[in-house]
Amino acid sequence: MIPLLAEICSFTAPLIFFGFGIVYFYKSKSVKHHCSTIQDNLTSGSEESKVLIFALMRGAGGGAIAIALLTFWLQIQYSKHAASWIPLTVVIVDLLFYLPSLNAMLLIKKNTSVKPPVVLLSFAMLLVIAGYFLNISSAVKR
Repeated sequence: MIPLLAEICSFTAPLIFFGFGIVYFYKSKSVKHHCSTIQDNLTSGSEESKVLIFALMRGAGGGAIAIALLTFWLQIQYSKHAASWIPLTVVIVDLLFYLPSLNAMLLIKKNTSVKPPVVLLSFAMLLVIAGYFLNISSAVKR
């Protein structure tokens, strides 16, 4: 039962990160909404500012996609081989994406009217952490 819960948590989290990444990398609607919100707040709203915002959001989206694919691959490897280093690696790698993203989203939330997906990404990170503890507890029972 614990290995199944570990896999559910460990595979759901990268799906959430992947969905976030696809939205920010490919969907121009949310990016345009962010740009128009920021544009209204900029005094010298130039085209360069808009391009910069697009580039930053697409960078975040690409990072989320890369982290999701890496996390998914690592969990598959752990399911096959149960290498003890994999669960901690997953947590560290995901935190390397999550913490800067959380910082950026909280800054955006504090200073604009945009509502970034703080709760969604935090939920995904909680799933990663739950998956870590479930993976290491199931490894003890193997």
